[in-house]
Amino acid sequence: MFTTTIGTPIDHWAMQRDFAKVTIKAGIGDWQPRELRHSTVSLLSAAGVPLELVADVTGHSTTRLTGEVYRHSVRPAVETARLTMDRLFASNTDQDAATDGSTTPA
Repeated sequence: MFTTTIGTPIDHWAMQRDFAKVTIKAGIGDWQPRELRHSTVSLLSAAGVPLELVADVTGHSTTRLTGEVYRHSVRPAVETARLTMDRLFASNTDQDAATDGSTTPA
């Protein structure tokens, strides 16, 4: 909740208007406050932060809502996890092959 200098709630529409003025002046376009939340999820996801932590940060009670609402933002985290698993298994397969004399399957 945002308040005025005297502590009363700021009108929803006035807050959105003022917020848009700030983002336009900053050169990032006409944003609404909800887009900060979306950007946070996108950045955390792209950085490989687990979905459970992203859900916690956004205040979602489960990862289901986070995944449904921000599925396109969560994909980079899933891809990061997949690549990590590929490296881990490829690394173990290469190591196993080196110790037992077999070759890595193509």
